[in-house]
Order: sequence, then C-alpha cells, then structure tokens
Amino acid sequence: MSYDSTGILHILVIDDDPSMCEILSALFLAESYLVITADSAEKGLEQLPFYTFDVAFIDQYLPGMEGLVFGEYLGKNNPQMDIVLITGSPDDRLRRQCDEQGIGFLAKPFEPEAALEVVDSYLSGIRDKRETSQQEQAS
Repeated sequence: MSYDSTGILHILVIDDDPSMCEILSALFLAESYLVITADSAEKGLEQLPFYTFDVAFIDQYLPGMEGLVFGEYLGKNNPQMDIVLITGSPDDRLRRQCDEQGIGFLAKPFEPEAALEVVDSYLSGIRDKRETSQQEQAS
C-alpha cells in the first residue's frame, strides 16, 4: 500500500551504517511517515513483497551490491517510487549516472532538511497529479 491508497508515506532506508538508518528513521518518524530500514540491498528486497514504498534512500556502498545498481532495479520495477542515492564519496561521474537514471543524489554529510525536501517534492508531485486529474474530470 502506498501513500495514494493509505495517506501515509512509506519510506525505505538502506544503509549499512546503523547511525544513518537511525538518523533518517527518527527524522521521518517525527513526520508520521512509515519507515523501514535495512542494512543491505538483499534485506531491502525482502521488504518489497510486504510494502509499496513511495521514497527510497539508498547508500551507494552497500555490502554485496552498489546502491546505484539497486536503485536502477527499483526504478525499473517501481516507476512511481522516488529514489535517492546517498554517498559519502560523491563524484561527478556518479552524479551524472544518477541523473541519467532519474535517481536523486545526496552527498553525506547532508542537512536533515535536504532529506525532508526530497519527501516534500514527492508529496507535491502527488498533489499536482491529483489536481490535474480533478480538473480533467471536471472538464
């Protein structure tokens, strides 16, 4: 179930650094969002049958799989999901690859407001789609 059907934003955070998972989880829980964390891409995949995530924050350097590769997979299989790659080792090549895949990019360390802006942007897009749909129906 996604935000569209429940009114509750579902966020997936995948990072092998427990403190990053805790920080993002606390930030989003304070906003009353549902947050699921995982420390690897494999554990993140295990959550997909149970939840429909609206937004995913994925660390680039995960055990077993690069975050960008996992983000590409999520994007192909969940086109409605906003995906953001987070990394402590940003470089222009990685940023360009994210842009090409339609994946957001946050360099660590980042301010909490930057993560909240990603979520706000997702919610604004949902509201815009609803308004457009309502206007088309009224015509």
